[in-house]
Amino acid sequence: MLKTPIMTNQFYYLSRRYIYKPSLYTPMALRHMAQKRYVMLRADLSVGEGLARIYRLEPNHVIVHRTDYRDLYYLFSTTEIQFLLRKSNIQMPLYWALGLHERDRTPTFNPSITIPIDKLPSRAIVVEGANVVGFIAQPRKAM
Repeated sequence: MLKTPIMTNQFYYLSRRYIYKPSLYTPMALRHMAQKRYVMLRADLSVGEGLARIYRLEPNHVIVHRTDYRDLYYLFSTTEIQFLLRKSNIQMPLYWALGLHERDRTPTFNPSITIPIDKLPSRAIVVEGANVVGFIAQPRKAM
C-alpha cells in the first residue's frame, strides 16, 4: 500500500524513506546543481569544426571558451548555437560568427559557493580553477 507524501520541514516522507526536496530559498552548493552534459569549444575553432563536434557529440548545451587576456565563457543551448552558426561561413572563427563580446559573457562561479536558487542568474558556468565543472541553465520564461 502506497502512503501519501507528508511534508515535514522540506522533506517528504514516503514509505519509510526521506526524499529531500529543496525549496526556492534553500542554499545549495553549485557543484551539486551543475549540469554536466555539454561540449566545450574554443572560440578560435572554425564554424565547420564546431558544428561537426556538436552534431557528433549531441550535447544539451555548448560552452564557448575564449582566452584573449583572461578566460571568458559563453553558454548556449544546442538549438540556439546551431541556429546562429548555420547562417555563417564554415571557415569563419566561432568568436566572429557568434559575435562574442566581453559584455555578453556568461558569469562564472566557484563550485563550493552556496547560493539560494532564487538568487542565481538564468545562466551560469561553474568553474574550479581552470576547469569547467558544469553549467546552470534555468528554463527561459515564455514571453
